[in-house]
Amino acid sequence: MSETIGILVDDPDMVAVRIESQRRLIARGMWFFLALGRGVQDFLAGHRTMNDPLW
Repeated sequence: MSETIGILVDDPDMVAVRIESQRRLIARGMWFFLALGRGVQDFLAGHRTMNDPLW
């Protein structure tokens, strides 16, 4: 059983599937912020100004 799991984890096709899944999630999140009319940076910065080092 563990040998089969090890083969699946190292399989380049499975790696490609995981990367594609992550890409879709990231793109979906970016479209969400775009639809809200706010950028990701604006959302994360909140009330901070550009002079704030945490911005």
